[in-house]
Amino acid sequence: MRISTRALVIAAIVFNCISIGLSEVQRRQLGETSTEALIELRRIEKIRLDQQAVELDRTYKLIAEVNARVNNVELQLQALQKPQVINVAK
Repeated sequence: MRISTRALVIAAIVFNCISIGLSEVQRRQLGETSTEALIELRRIEKIRLDQQAVELDRTYKLIAEVNARVNNVELQLQALQKPQVINVAK
């Protein structure tokens, strides 16, 4: 059995077209997968940033509370350091 050149060329062209089609399908799937991965990463990052915002607010409140306590202690120390007037009149 002898295969003609024309049959080989046609087979090569068909094989090439199938390869191009499969490559395009693979490229599109890869694009969709990477897009989905980016969307998922953005969602995770947003959740993480929201959690950090809550923690940051809590930290600011704790700092404000500590500052209020320090100011209170400073006022009490200043009150203790004021010279007391002693009535020495006899």
